[in-house]
Amino acid sequence: MSSPYAAPDASLNSNKAIENISAFPRFSAWGVFFFMMFFGFIYYPVWFHKRTKVLNSITQRPISGVLTGIALVGYVAMILSLFFISSLASLALLGFISLTMTVVYIIWLYAFRNRLNELTGSKRGDKYFAGGIKTFFFTNIYLQYKINQIIDSAR
Repeated sequence: MSSPYAAPDASLNSNKAIENISAFPRFSAWGVFFFMMFFGFIYYPVWFHKRTKVLNSITQRPISGVLTGIALVGYVAMILSLFFISSLASLALLGFISLTMTVVYIIWLYAFRNRLNELTGSKRGDKYFAGGIKTFFFTNIYLQYKINQIIDSAR
């Protein structure tokens, strides 16, 4: 029989995944928004590339470097093609590249979101769960908000 005056024995289970989230830089979601407004959509792939490298270093299932590479090379190709539009054929090529890049970025966006949810063990309805609709409409601004929310709770 244990003493009623003794401190209770409790094992504190710290969520190691949430502690690992501190590897991400804490940056204001408003900052991401203003960088996107000021630098156009050039900041978008920079944000994703940097955060994907951090996420890949702390997760069990990293996002493919091939996906990241295709997205970055395609983005540069899309920007460069804007300067060389001289005919209807080149405009059609730009449209094809833009459509392809939109699909690649959506795949990359949801891969990032899924890894973030896996890392925190979040399920639908949890505080740290990154929802699909908000992710689609607010992209990296929303994901940075979620990362900050997790970082703040780990402190």
